Amino acid sequence: MGSVIQVATRLGVLLLGALLMAYLTRRLGTAEYGRYAVAVMLVNWLTIGIAVATGSTTVRLVAGQQHGRRYAVTLAQTVALFSAAIGAVVAGFAGPIADLFRSPNIAPLLRLLSLDLALGTVAGIYVNVLIARGRYALSAATSLSAACAQLLTAFFFVERGYLALGACAAAVIGSAVQLALGRAVSGIPFFSRDRVAFGDLWGHARLLAGAQLALRVTQSMDLLAVKYFANSAALAGLYAGGQNISQAGFMLFGPTQNVLLRSMAKSRSDGNIEEACKTATLYLRGAMTYGALLCALSVKAKDIALFLLGPVFADSGTVLAILLWAVAFRVVAGTGRTLIAAVGEKASIMVPLLLLIALGLIAYAIAIPRGGIMAAAWVALALAISAGLTSLREGLRLAGIGFPWASLARIVCAAGSAAAVAAIVPSDGWRVLVSLSAACLTYAAMLVLLNEWRSGNNHLRSLRNTLGG
Repeated sequence: MGSVIQVATRLGVLLLGALLMAYLTRRLGTAEYGRYAVAVMLVNWLTIGIAVATGSTTVRLVAGQQHGRRYAVTLAQTVALFSAAIGAVVAGFAGPIADLFRSPNIAPLLRLLSLDLALGTVAGIYVNVLIARGRYALSAATSLSAACAQLLTAFFFVERGYLALGACAAAVIGSAVQLALGRAVSGIPFFSRDRVAFGDLWGHARLLAGAQLALRVTQSMDLLAVKYFANSAALAGLYAGGQNISQAGFMLFGPTQNVLLRSMAKSRSDGNIEEACKTATLYLRGAMTYGALLCALSVKAKDIALFLLGPVFADSGTVLAILLWAVAFRVVAGTGRTLIAAVGEKASIMVPLLLLIALGLIAYAIAIPRGGIMAAAWVALALAISAGLTSLREGLRLAGIGFPWASLARIVCAAGSAAAVAAIVPSDGWRVLVSLSAACLTYAAMLVLLNEWRSGNNHLRSLRNTLGG
């Protein structure tokens, strides 16, 4: 039920983000939007990298340790110092960084977004503290408020002619709102001496943070590779359009992984290993169900891109079709990584992830000059499959559970039926919503008919108890 609240929240955030993306793509055009997207992606590499490295750590330590509050204070202070230092480096070397990625005109955007780097990472700590404490409604309120603030301020600045610079300023304001609200509702003071030693924190976090960061790199280096090896803002803009839609699919499911981590960490801390295994198996089935739906809906990728991005971004649809499959395997990779994190990271697990990063860079360097953005999408899919299978195999082994092959067979059958319905129902213009809705309803009905998912009054009682708490 915590996952339900997180998914509903992220759905609201993504709807606001879709409005923002639709507005910016139409208002900025491919080249200016490509400039904005590359700058945001560069900073997001750092911002999300820090968030990914610390998010699971925060949830696990706050939920699974006796002195969770002290760990929360230490994490907030440590991340603030680290992100502020990185932000200062980005601002001071914005010109050389922009030149390195053959985009000298993004230097002003990088200087502005360096503020978002410092604000957004600390805000993420407070949001994850709320999740670790099971206060999902408050976590939802902070995220939705930040998204609303970003959308409104983006419209304000862009309409006054600031274009990409105004869109970046809106991102900074959104993070500031989230930080202020998160600090207020979490009750975790920033300036406090009630903390743990850094060595203690580092001992718990180093492998977990390193593995999460390495996985994030394999999942997010495709756009920067397109910009660097294709050296075209317009192509980067087209790829970014498809990538943003596909990433929305991952962002919708991503927050539930911290809910799983909280539940497993708490169960294992209480000595209830059997309950942790049941939770892990149920969650894996949910992850496969969601990933298969993304694959089924990829048959409408072109129409989705036209509807959300406009005719100028029509070529983004072919990229989107491949990236939706990549996101499905990224969901699997994230699930496997969460299972590993709940039990305890092993140094040996870093080896295949680092190897994938090296192979990915080589593949992008060879493929993009020859095949353009389509080649980049195929490489991204190959990396996602490799990371997904590697992480899941190790996660299942450490968690001590088997793979639900029967569930996979039923899910694949249901996804095939959904894809067939999506392909048949007309989807030009706004009717793409009708086609997608019909496919989703078919998918849900098939899952019930195949007895993969069953509803009951206990689910309603659980939801009511969760909301009441």
